[in-house]
Amino acid sequence: MPLPPEEAVSLTDAQHFEAVQLFITRAKRARLTFSTTTKDLSHIVRICQLLGGSPLGIELAAVWVKIMSVAEIHEEITQNLAFLKTPTRNLPKRHQSIQAAFEHSWKLLPAREQEVLRNLSVFTGGFRKEAAAEVVGATIPILVSLVDKSLLRISPTGRFDRHPLLYQYTRGKLAAHPKEKTKTQANHAVYYLTLLKLTGAEALGTLDVELENIQTAWQWSAAGSANVQDLRRFAEPLGSYFDQRHRYQEGIDTLAMAVTKLSESEPTHRGALGTLLVEQGWLNFQLGHFDEAKRLAERGLEQLKNCAEKWGIVGGLSTLGAAALGLGDFDQAQQHFNEALALAKAQGDLQEVARQLGNLANVERVLGSPFQGLRYSLESHALYRQHGTPFELVESLNDLGWSNISFHKPQEARKYFEEGLQLAREHGFEPLIPSLLDGLGWTCYQLGNYDDARELCQEALALISGIDHSLDEVKMLIRLARIATAQGDHGEAQARLNQGLQVAWSTRSEMEVLRTLIYFAEFQLELGCAEQACELLGFALQHPNTPQWIKDRTERFMEKAEARVSPAVSAKAQERGRALNLAEWVDRMLSQNLIASQKLPG
Repeated sequence: MPLPPEEAVSLTDAQHFEAVQLFITRAKRARLTFSTTTKDLSHIVRICQLLGGSPLGIELAAVWVKIMSVAEIHEEITQNLAFLKTPTRNLPKRHQSIQAAFEHSWKLLPAREQEVLRNLSVFTGGFRKEAAAEVVGATIPILVSLVDKSLLRISPTGRFDRHPLLYQYTRGKLAAHPKEKTKTQANHAVYYLTLLKLTGAEALGTLDVELENIQTAWQWSAAGSANVQDLRRFAEPLGSYFDQRHRYQEGIDTLAMAVTKLSESEPTHRGALGTLLVEQGWLNFQLGHFDEAKRLAERGLEQLKNCAEKWGIVGGLSTLGAAALGLGDFDQAQQHFNEALALAKAQGDLQEVARQLGNLANVERVLGSPFQGLRYSLESHALYRQHGTPFELVESLNDLGWSNISFHKPQEARKYFEEGLQLAREHGFEPLIPSLLDGLGWTCYQLGNYDDARELCQEALALISGIDHSLDEVKMLIRLARIATAQGDHGEAQARLNQGLQVAWSTRSEMEVLRTLIYFAEFQLELGCAEQACELLGFALQHPNTPQWIKDRTERFMEKAEARVSPAVSAKAQERGRALNLAEWVDRMLSQNLIASQKLPG
């Protein structure tokens, strides 16, 4: 802050500098009867100069007018600054001045307040009074006293924090008490990792606010200072948080802190390591990295099945089933989900039973068995109505909506999507809203309400753009392309398909790229470019990584294309298509203006 210069300046002029004014304002706040004499003002000017105009340093110095004269405060800071300038404390001048203010304030604190303040340095990103009481035994009177002395700050929401430089200073004080530091860090880890078990409407919001403390607690636990069983207990809820917030890569990296500290050859590590690997597998699945998800889930299950207690195996089978589903291996997916369902029933875990029924419903929908899919969804939903959390209930309403769409009952589907959307907004379940909007949009599409469908799907796309959810972004872009096609807006349709293909290519998922290319072929057919569609479809049918369910869709489009050209033209077109590789097809479709080159039928 602007402060009087070192050279002589009149006291009248000195009063107009912001640094001096801040000292006087804070001093009057600390002691209502405080008034400035000419002698006091000279000491105040010198204090501001010694502290280099630092607002924090000035505030810390001013609060001590409660018990000291301005002259005594000046003397204390001068002594601390002289001490810091000795050869053993070679600090830059600016740091020396603020450090002097800290030392001055620290020395005047009662021993208990010193202890509390240094232990509060284990918190990152602030803390609430309940956490301070639980972790360091801080009472409200002590916290209030530290706030009065400008050593803590309190927000209107009741959350405490402190200046970053003061945080750094108190961390140094705690480091000088290693046993105390270890105990406090352990208390901090238990308190914040236990928050991961919270459920209910406000749980996600609480975890959002406390994420810095949670990550600090996890990092300390992963470093090997905590019981390995804590890593196992909290791996699943930690992974679930990152999943629900669509922060997949961040979750993978956070879990990896602990994975690297555990050994597959150590029997006591198996449960924790297995759970961590399974959670990493699930987050990789959400990113579309299906092969990596499968590898991690298999490694995790191997560890979990070798544990004395069989906790966590259902989740491992579920992740392995999801990976198989993503890879298009539906028989394997059904096998894993059915095995998980049987184990969940044997354990009496009704929430997990509901989850596996939902997984099986998803497989049936993809396989084209809408009746069986709807049966599974109804069973899952009934269980969640009785035993699930609000979040799980909304998930089941979403699932039931999509099952009704597959069963060609859009009006019934709309009812479930609308109920789910209302609950999601009431409870703040933002991660579930895009899929519900998508479902409502698609019911509108099926009912011929294209304007409403476009508006809902655009809203869903806006919510998922920019987060770790590229696969859903591809799906929404394709959805908008199909809506635009139905409206006759072919330019918009091609633009959306181009965007979808670019995002799909960025995911490094060949299956997603192939699926998007199939919709390009559908668009070519809409434009009357049957020969070009045969080229693209011929490539997709022979590609070694095209899953069977995509081949089934490809064959249906191929039948439509071949009905519009002669067998010879179709055969030559498919041969040309097979001559290109995947990257060449991506470049070709992104550079081609299908609208300009369309061949109208007849």
